[in-house]
Amino acid sequence: MNFPKILPIICLLIFSKTSLAQGSYDIAPLNNLVDALLLKKIDEAAIDAPSLNQLFNDDADFVAIQTKCKTDWSDIMDNLSSINGGDKGRDLVLRTMQAMTANDYMSLLEKTATLYVANTINDDVMKVIVLPTGRMRAFVTDNYQNTRMSTALNTLKTKSNDANFKAAMTQILSGDAKTAMDAFRAAYTETSLGNVPTILIP
Repeated sequence: MNFPKILPIICLLIFSKTSLAQGSYDIAPLNNLVDALLLKKIDEAAIDAPSLNQLFNDDADFVAIQTKCKTDWSDIMDNLSSINGGDKGRDLVLRTMQAMTANDYMSLLEKTATLYVANTINDDVMKVIVLPTGRMRAFVTDNYQNTRMSTALNTLKTKSNDANFKAAMTQILSGDAKTAMDAFRAAYTETSLGNVPTILIP
């Protein structure tokens, strides 16, 4: 066997398998959906609206983006800069992540905090994830999620230089919402109302 001749082939095979194993996220299908949705002339006010998911929940392209975010959110966060449409396309995708389950959204918050500290994403991205504060207030009422959220938000507060953003996070972490809900649960202990699902929290 002539090893000098087959060595390049062996190296190529090894490299190919390594590349496939590591993989790189194919963001093209998501971008196709983003392009289709942006063609419908969604204005900035709609994208910034907390009710975006309600406004477009009957749009097939929007629902498809939601579905993709539910399964691919981690890879999408690693490839935010590759989303079509600039900040508008990026924020549109980030807003659709509100449809994720509570536990997955908490994992999203933790990952984005890590990316933020590493300067991979900026304040604008973090604000879309953290603000408006309704979802964060829901986490406050759950002891387990509250611990995870508090760790993530305190990390963000330490890193951010945006006074208003830090003030909003301080308000979330104040404990007022949790104190009120704990009192409600205590008042209705041993009844069905004593186990209030966090989805009820605005």
